[in-house]
Amino acid sequence: MQRQSLHRAGCWLADFEQSALQFLSLQCCPAGLRQFSSQQRPLLSYEVCGADTHNASHSAFVAHGLLGLGRNWRSFCKRLAARLHEEQDRNWSIIPLDLRNHGKSARLDLPKPDNLREAALDIASLVQQRFQSRPPEVIVGHSMGGKTVLAYLKLLKEGALPSHPQPRQVWVLDSGLGKSSSKVTDVDRVLEEISEVQLPLASREALYDHMEKSGFSLGLRQWMGSNLVPARGGQGLEWAFDLEGAKSMYRSYQESAFWDVVRHPPKGVFIHIVRAEQSDRWTEKAIADLEDAQKEAQGCLKLHVLPNAGHWLHADNPQGLLDMMIEHFPPAA
Repeated sequence: MQRQSLHRAGCWLADFEQSALQFLSLQCCPAGLRQFSSQQRPLLSYEVCGADTHNASHSAFVAHGLLGLGRNWRSFCKRLAARLHEEQDRNWSIIPLDLRNHGKSARLDLPKPDNLREAALDIASLVQQRFQSRPPEVIVGHSMGGKTVLAYLKLLKEGALPSHPQPRQVWVLDSGLGKSSSKVTDVDRVLEEISEVQLPLASREALYDHMEKSGFSLGLRQWMGSNLVPARGGQGLEWAFDLEGAKSMYRSYQESAFWDVVRHPPKGVFIHIVRAEQSDRWTEKAIADLEDAQKEAQGCLKLHVLPNAGHWLHADNPQGLLDMMIEHFPPAA
């Protein structure tokens, strides 16, 4: 507890340079950013796990990854809320979101372009319109959701969201922080594959057969099958995401870097970065850069390695991830 207190105290210590930069960003920020209005945007879809928002004393947001859904995190969120209540006697609402172009948010008429910055503004709009009285103290993001959360912190740091409440803590789960390499990845292969699928599909088995011919694993085929929903026309199945919008978000993910935010987070925000031990998303250089960033962050950044887990860490080792987060969740203010 003493170590955590020292970390939190360090996060509240702003040096003169950072404060001056924040002041200048407010003065020089384009009028469109200073006057950001939540009324411009429809609300992202979300659900509440744990205590309902009227009875909860604390709340946390959870942002999924590319081609994911908030419901993929439902079981984990329920367990997290239950553990926090049992062990800390505090009522938390843990709120998984459907990001733009995904799940029930896929059909919303949200401002373009489809990039991480706009996705972060969607979250800001949700906070202002629905959670202003009890804003999220913690925001968790997995994979692309992790970079979206960092884009949200970047907006706060730059003064693009004046008078906007900021979280006390952010968790970035197995998400790279820099720009992606140009080599073709499994994600690229999946996006190319599903772009060739003719919709609507008669059944999930039709998708499994199509992807099996291209050599995709059973687990991946079943995961993609979970993203099929009844077609709006009433016959067959279609994707629960907007494929072209998701592709644009993935390009933004590849082209975005957030090292500066991690090294110098907004005053008062503590960042936890979790690397899955068996994940293939990390190079030796990225790991070394993370360790250097932790030294530079002056007590506002902590790195974790989750054992016995690949990229889908909440499915591979949910108990280990729960234990890790419970240990470090912010104490009562």
